[in-house]
Parts: sequence; structure tokens; C-alpha cells
Amino acid sequence: MTREGGAFGGYGCGLWASAPPLSPGTHRVAIRGTNETLRVSVDYVLTVPGA
Repeated sequence: MTREGGAFGGYGCGLWASAPPLSPGTHRVAIRGTNETLRVSVDYVLTVPGA
């Protein structure tokens, strides 16, 4: 979210997630989660157009 590597703490429920607005440019978003029986690993590349 800041054009630098790192992690962002957020929250999600089911198929929904929340994050602050992204600045214009290309962003890579990685979503990871596990519980006792399930592991989720999804990667997105998002492009936000300039103002």
C-alpha cells in the first residue's frame, strides 16, 4: 500500500476485506490466511489510474 515491501493489518470476513484507498500506480496485494483445516493464498496486481 506504500510502494514498499511489508505487511498491512486489516480484517476480512468470508469473501470481503477492507483496506485504505490506494494511491495511483501499480500495487501488489497478497492475502494469506489459515485455520485448522484451510489455507488461503491469493495474489492480486491492481492498477489505480492517476487523477
